[in-house]
Amino acid sequence: MLQYKSISEANEDALKQIEKAHENFKTEADNAKKVLESELNSLRQKMLEIENESCLKYEEVASETVGKDEALTSAMAEITNLKEEILTKSSQISEMEIQISGLKENLEMEHQKWRAAQTNYERQVVLQSKTIQELTKTSEALALLKEEASELRKLANTQKIENVKNFLFNP
Repeated sequence: MLQYKSISEANEDALKQIEKAHENFKTEADNAKKVLESELNSLRQKMLEIENESCLKYEEVASETVGKDEALTSAMAEITNLKEEILTKSSQISEMEIQISGLKENLEMEHQKWRAAQTNYERQVVLQSKTIQELTKTSEALALLKEEASELRKLANTQKIENVKNFLFNP
């Protein structure tokens, strides 16, 4: 029974470690998500600033030289790159959310398995306890029967001796 208790405690410790690892991963994922969201907001702000700059430059291009056209093209390329970065970061955030969801499901399934194992263990402990009680009762009954048999043998031996004496002395 102590061994089952030890196994149960080991299972509980393992579950706690799994939960702790999950919490750590969740914390790391949340931190990474916050960092990515911060970067995303920063990139959006930067994009808005660049878009504002490009609008101003676009107006200047109308009245200025062809050299300003190249600067506008450069700014638009940077905006495109930033938009691609935003899409990439958004995709990463979505993937992390899917991973977190999957880990939550895995944790729940492991928790259910652990509960089932715990219930099975408890059932086994009860069954073994009943078996031990039955064995104890049987052992006690066997001891009583052995004692009775011993007494009956003694009585039979005594009766044989008396019968022999009676037969020898009373022919």
